[in-house]
Amino acid sequence: MWWTLLSAQGAILSVPGDYATLPEAVAAAEAGDVVELGPGRWAEPVHIRTDLTIRALGAGTTLVSAGSPVLTASDGAVVVVEGLALDGPAPAVRVDGAGLLLDGVTASGATGAEPLLSVVGGR
Repeated sequence: MWWTLLSAQGAILSVPGDYATLPEAVAAAEAGDVVELGPGRWAEPVHIRTDLTIRALGAGTTLVSAGSPVLTASDGAVVVVEGLALDGPAPAVRVDGAGLLLDGVTASGATGAEPLLSVVGGR
């Protein structure tokens, strides 16, 4: 399944550009699409429910959340996240019945004993 997702690219959706926010682009994305997130700090948690790739364009592209988690993958989605920095309280990433591949992703901001990654029924 990973090979299928990585080898069959759909449309490229740009933030900013095509969409003002990452959640808007993710909501519009279809299976196999790539969401490219421009440099900067994006203060918006995102919930992904479809097979897609989120790709950071440039160093310092950061997804920030005051609430937890910063990024959630669920509903059987297979999600690839490339080059993004995640900043928020733990867990920074929640996987709930989904598949997730993190490539060049960093996470910070967590304090205490909470894990940075929470997996519930992941695949």
